[in-house]
Amino acid sequence: MISLEEAQRKVISQIHPLQSFERVSLKEAVGRVLSETIYAALDQPPFTNSAMDGFAMRAEDVRDASPECPVTLRVKAFQPAGALPEALPEASPEAVEIATGAPLPLGADA
Repeated sequence: MISLEEAQRKVISQIHPLQSFERVSLKEAVGRVLSETIYAALDQPPFTNSAMDGFAMRAEDVRDASPECPVTLRVKAFQPAGALPEALPEASPEAVEIATGAPLPLGADA
């Protein structure tokens, strides 16, 4: 058995940083490391979307909710993935049922 320090020296002695880079197709890039940071030109998806199935609503509409003082929201619509976002009306407390990946309804923040 060798010491930790000796094992580290042996491993480090076998590491040789690349001195250059090469361009490869995306298919050939699997398992490789980028030679520089790249940035996407656009956010993907280009909108705020739901991470899971659930209900979208305004946090303000349920801020004071508690077991003793529940808040009831009318479910206005269903927002599927791939559809244009629904809008929540400003006056009444409503919710929109939302699918994973669907755009967050306009006015919803929870």
